[in-house]
Amino acid sequence: MKASILITVVFIDIPTVWTSGNDLEVRSNYIWTGIDTPFDYTNWLLDAPLEDESCRCVGFKYGSGSSCPGNSSKCAGWTVEPCDKKFRVLCEMDTTCFK
Repeated sequence: MKASILITVVFIDIPTVWTSGNDLEVRSNYIWTGIDTPFDYTNWLLDAPLEDESCRCVGFKYGSGSSCPGNSSKCAGWTVEPCDKKFRVLCEMDTTCFK
């Protein structure tokens, strides 16, 4: 419940935020910047990841329509965008503070 509230609050005014993911070193091999840890996430929005060479950085995006499974009216998921786009940043956090 808390996660869905957070997503709703974040995406009312900010449709896309940056994560630290990218495939700048090797195309389609996504890593987390800073810790250089690879990840394999399969819940992309339907129109992502793009094979466009300019789209190399991972964002979390609020989508609708053809971007969503089953053309649902609203959804959220990962996308790739050109790294020079101006979005706010979704920061990582140590969850031990919440125990």
